[in-house]
Amino acid sequence: MFLQSASRLGNLTVGVNSDDYTYQYKKKKPVFSLSERLYLVKMLDFVDEVVVNTQDDLAPLIELVRPDFLVIGSDWGDKYFEQIKMSRAQLYEMGVQLLYIPYTPFISSTEIKKRCMK
Repeated sequence: MFLQSASRLGNLTVGVNSDDYTYQYKKKKPVFSLSERLYLVKMLDFVDEVVVNTQDDLAPLIELVRPDFLVIGSDWGDKYFEQIKMSRAQLYEMGVQLLYIPYTPFISSTEIKKRCMK
């Protein structure tokens, strides 16, 4: 739902975190490997491109992709700026608008793991 909503804004490039980076900030391994996650995201017909994110600082990736929008879930709020090591002003200077899509309950990876364990 989240990615499909984001795709309504135009061409959709999805950033997928590397396994090492995911472990670095979540302190746990992802359920699916990077290659599996890339495959799954690429299979979505509304995704135009997929890139791999390997670090907190999103500036290099944003420079590479040059998006008009950076779309995140509303549950992140302003703490997202701390996560990506950038400020709203820096995004603005790069010509990127941060947009929030409403959080969808029960769709998080944590919730999916819980359901699979039952």
